[in-house]
Amino acid sequence: MRSAFTILSVVTIFTMCNPQKQEATTVDTVQVQQQQDSSITEQPTNDVSSTPSLTSTKFEEIPFELQQFLEAVNDRDKLAGYLNTAVGCYIIEEGAGIYPSVSEVKQTLDFFGNTEFLLFMNSPKPDNAYFINQQNVDPCNLPFEGIYFTSAKKDSHFLLDTYQSYLAAANDEIPEEVKTKLNTLDAAMVWSGNINLANKTGDFNTFNIFLAILDKKLCLAAIDTRGCGI
Repeated sequence: MRSAFTILSVVTIFTMCNPQKQEATTVDTVQVQQQQDSSITEQPTNDVSSTPSLTSTKFEEIPFELQQFLEAVNDRDKLAGYLNTAVGCYIIEEGAGIYPSVSEVKQTLDFFGNTEFLLFMNSPKPDNAYFINQQNVDPCNLPFEGIYFTSAKKDSHFLLDTYQSYLAAANDEIPEEVKTKLNTLDAAMVWSGNINLANKTGDFNTFNIFLAILDKKLCLAAIDTRGCGI
């Protein structure tokens, strides 16, 4: 009888203690979950560079001289009118090592040897993806598809310096006649343009063009198809 009473007492005590243990376990679980949530909330977020705030412009709203040039790009005969035969136009491409390769364009047929510009000649132009003198645009990381025109910097010696770098690969000196033409183009530069248009395969055709005004007429001064970081 005493043994049965002892067993009953143990069962009663276990039954009374067990809910408290469950409650304590539940409280501990809630506290751990709250700590985890707090830890997640308090974790610092990584700084992500936001996309630049840019305003696109319709084709009809860009400067008229640029409209005319872009229309001429799709017409071989009209494009010939943008080649100034007195000073020429120069295609700048990747050369040996750190040195560029520079060649003079004398007729529109010479464009056909440059893949990037040839694709540009044969591609339709966007209707509403022109960015004129936009600030904070990284030319090596263009945020949107389109054409980015920027007023050219004054007192630039871009073409002359690039040609000198080209000749430096062979330790040659730039001829005075060529130097005069390049200085003329550098001084007359009015627009630099970053072309960033998708081709038929979905990849982007990206390169630079430079426009100058000579004899009161816009002309194509240079095409630079080198990649960034060259």
